[in-house]
Amino acid sequence: MEKIDLTGKVALVTGSAKDLGAAIAKALAKQGATVVVHYRTSKREAEKTYQTVKKYSKESLLVQGDVTNDDQGGLIFRKIEKTFGRLDILVNGVGNFIFKPMNQTEGSEFRDVIESNLYSVFYTTKHVLPLMRKQKNGRIINFGNVSAQHLPTRPHTTPYMIAKAGVLALTRIFAQEEAKTLRDQERQQEQ
Repeated sequence: MEKIDLTGKVALVTGSAKDLGAAIAKALAKQGATVVVHYRTSKREAEKTYQTVKKYSKESLLVQGDVTNDDQGGLIFRKIEKTFGRLDILVNGVGNFIFKPMNQTEGSEFRDVIESNLYSVFYTTKHVLPLMRKQKNGRIINFGNVSAQHLPTRPHTTPYMIAKAGVLALTRIFAQEEAKTLRDQERQQEQ
């Protein structure tokens, strides 16, 4: 992996207690970013990731909250703004997965996959945009699925595919709306 200097940048990786999220948090810290390690319930794993991140990024922060909940998500972003005054990179790494036929999928399982993959992106993006607008800079990285844009039907992964197609749609519309907002702001400044 190419070395990118992220010194001075603050990054939040949702779901960074373990697995892919933990790997991303550690990689960002190694690149010089101040990393906010996030978890919902995996406290022990999050603390372990946080200790590794702190070796590279002393100012890093550990936060707990449910990013599928608007109020809890808001608290996380207020804490980040209060602590650092900025957030340069948001990596939406939260997203549960199940593998079972639709006719065997419980409503609670379906809801969990949709909320963890789709609602989390909606709420975190909604909360970070005002801060990034104020900074006039920022990056949001959302994880989708390579097939999401084609809306395939795949046995045993339907809720996940629905959620990831939603993530793709949300990503596109937020990008379009923000581009328009920036153009409008530039026009107003020119006048």
